[in-house]
Amino acid sequence: GQQQVLRFAQFRTSDQRQVGQVFTYSGSPWWVYMSVSNATATAVSCQLVERDGTIVPIGSFQLSGGKGDWGREVDVDPSMISGARLVTDHGAVLATATFGPTSYPSTQGPK
Repeated sequence: GQQQVLRFAQFRTSDQRQVGQVFTYSGSPWWVYMSVSNATATAVSCQLVERDGTIVPIGSFQLSGGKGDWGREVDVDPSMISGARLVTDHGAVLATATFGPTSYPSTQGPK
């Protein structure tokens, strides 16, 4: 069947620069797909953030010229996830994404 996009968020640096986006797709298990661009790192680790602040590392991927994309199946309860983080190989948080309450990407754009 068709995979449904459940959640969508933009990765933003601490100064609000957009460096990518993250999607979650329904399924059993469900999965996460992210794309990164304009990043100042050569490799990043992806972490999911649960509502209570628990960090769930799900893997890492290489960037080429600051760009890359990656996805994988995840066995965490998707309703517990509030967002995602990209962490550099030095352990610094490169960008964070927070999933909104909505199920689908907004067509309205930023308010």
